[in-house]
Amino acid sequence: LTNITAIGGTMAMVASVGNKLYFSKAGQPWNWPRSQEMTLDDNIIDIVDQNGALYILTTSGPYVVQGDGGCDERQCRVVTKLEYKMPLIACGTGSGALATPFGVIYASNEGLVQLVANAAPKVLTDEFYTVEQWRALRPETTRLGYSNGMLFCVTDAESMVIFLNTLSYQNHTLNRLITISDKPLAMIEMHNGELMMLENN
Repeated sequence: LTNITAIGGTMAMVASVGNKLYFSKAGQPWNWPRSQEMTLDDNIIDIVDQNGALYILTTSGPYVVQGDGGCDERQCRVVTKLEYKMPLIACGTGSGALATPFGVIYASNEGLVQLVANAAPKVLTDEFYTVEQWRALRPETTRLGYSNGMLFCVTDAESMVIFLNTLSYQNHTLNRLITISDKPLAMIEMHNGELMMLENN
C-alpha cells in the first residue's frame, strides 16, 4: 500500500496501489477488506484528505471521493472525476500537494491548481506567471507548505509566498506573491499554526 492517509472525522484510512483505492475498517488499521476496493481509470500519485473529502491526484487529473460512505460497500462512496487534464507532476518531493483552509493545492504542468469541493479547478499562478514561465521554474520539484493564510511554494529554481487569505493581508492585494530566499527541503505546519522548514545547511 502507498499514499496511506487518515480520513478526517473517521477512524479509517485510505491507501492506493496503481489505480486502485483501498479503505481500512474504522479502528482496524490492519483490516483492508476487498469489499472497499475501488478501481479508477488512472494511476494514483497522491491522496489528500480535506475534512473527510478525499482528493485523489492521478496521472490524468483529480478525482473527489467521499471519505466516509457510512457502510462497508464501495457503492456507498460517491466518486467524481473532474474533467480537467491537469495531473500532479511533483515527483519524489513528498509535498507537491496539500490541504489548506482554501482548498487542496497541488503542482501541475499548468501551474499551482486549487481544488474546492466539486468546483472547476483554478490555476492560482495564472495571475503571476505564463505557462511557459511556470514550467521554467521546474514545477516537478515543487514543495508546498501552508501557514496562517500564506502558501509557501518552493522549487529548485524559485521560492515564493502566495497570500491566499486576502482579508487578513489586505495590504498585499496588489502584490499577492512575493519571492523569498529560503530553499527548504520540506515544510510542515505544526498544531500551533507555525510552519517548520527543513533547510539544507
